[in-house]
Amino acid sequence: MMRLFITALLLGLYSCSNSKIVRAPSSIVLLEEDGKVLSALVNQEVPYWIVKPSGNYPNLPVVFFLHGRGGSARMFKDIGGVEALKSHIEYGRQPFAVIGLTGTFQGKDTYWVNDANPHGMPWADAILKEIIPKLEKQHQLGGLAKRMIAGISMGSHGAFQLALNSEGMFKCVAGHSIVMRDYQSLSTLFPGVFGTREEFRARNPMSLLKKYNLFYRPQIQKVWIDIGGRDSAEFIRWAKPFKRELIRVGFSERRQSYLDVARDNPLGDHTYSYWHQRLPEYLEWYGQCFNN
Repeated sequence: MMRLFITALLLGLYSCSNSKIVRAPSSIVLLEEDGKVLSALVNQEVPYWIVKPSGNYPNLPVVFFLHGRGGSARMFKDIGGVEALKSHIEYGRQPFAVIGLTGTFQGKDTYWVNDANPHGMPWADAILKEIIPKLEKQHQLGGLAKRMIAGISMGSHGAFQLALNSEGMFKCVAGHSIVMRDYQSLSTLFPGVFGTREEFRARNPMSLLKKYNLFYRPQIQKVWIDIGGRDSAEFIRWAKPFKRELIRVGFSERRQSYLDVARDNPLGDHTYSYWHQRLPEYLEWYGQCFNN
């Protein structure tokens, strides 16, 4: 009997030593806030929304999150982001804050660009030069190694446009249900906003990417793009050459980027349920951005 007991004990110890250690979740409180930040460039207070863990987190990283058409600064919350972020942090993964920015003015989408109309608003400049610096200072967040930008649909276009039009502001860029509309589509949807074809190139991520060389301008360290297999056929058609261009300039999955065009989620569509389903993946990748 004693021999059987010792054998069982040794087997139990061996099993424990080879099993995966699971971190027990701990209680964490997330703080949410709606606010406004004054922008002199667009001459108005611009709404934002923030969620961050309570407690002492010096130099907490931050993800600036851009909504899609018809959305709001709270889109991250609307797709279940608060609960997903809480679970993410409770299980010992990299904590960070998320700030949702506003891309609408008087009920119209800005597409996150400097409006080419003579009396249009310089939204991109306002975000890069005023809103982000003010919010980081106010909430004691970010800095280059601790800042990334992400967006859904229209926000994916905005995330890449802002990152490629700024000099070293963002460590990583993510575009979910990515939509890289062409000149004809954007000129029809937003007449005058993107201007002439030449002005369009300064506001178009594909055109900006063609001039980008990762090995000489290494500020953006990695990117994520995804689009579901049941999304718009037109959106998927636009996403494919953008993926090829990302690879051409040096972004690849060998460098910890993630380039999923209708591959890993063949049933995914352009809906809140798709984004909610993928949130844990998004958040884990965001955290990895700040850890590398």
